[in-house]
Amino acid sequence: MLWQIRTLLHDTKLMFSGMADIVRYARDVDNIETSISLFSTPSHIVGSERGCDYEVVIANATPSDCFQTLLIDIYLRDKPIHPDGHYAFFDKTILLRKRGNTTVRISYDWKDRATLLLEKAVVPPDHFWRGECNALEKYVIRATLFGTGGEPCEELTLVQKLIA
Repeated sequence: MLWQIRTLLHDTKLMFSGMADIVRYARDVDNIETSISLFSTPSHIVGSERGCDYEVVIANATPSDCFQTLLIDIYLRDKPIHPDGHYAFFDKTILLRKRGNTTVRISYDWKDRATLLLEKAVVPPDHFWRGECNALEKYVIRATLFGTGGEPCEELTLVQKLIA
């Protein structure tokens, strides 16, 4: 009988603690200012002979324009270490219009050239690096958005297989 009372008291305490957490969570305000709302590609297979196109849509919910950096980073899925499993990276600092979306279309040849289409202008990345990794395996392609202070805001990921 005493054991059942202790169990009931313990369960009641857990229940009220969980309810307090729910109330605290419901009152918490997330301040999401910018976000990657889309990161897509038409194919899960890429080849160094045909390359691949990507589309990234970045939302800016703030009342003013801002600059943020979009980084595309490519690693072997099963060996995501630098430099052995690091295929490539490139980045571009982008002007995000206030209270709107910015679409970035990326064309990458999976060799040594990436271009970005921003507001009807084709531009090169600010930085580009291509590693020694050439394995015909699956790769993780990360789109990371960095804030004005250089801190990562958000990251979305795709997986693609590299073929000859």
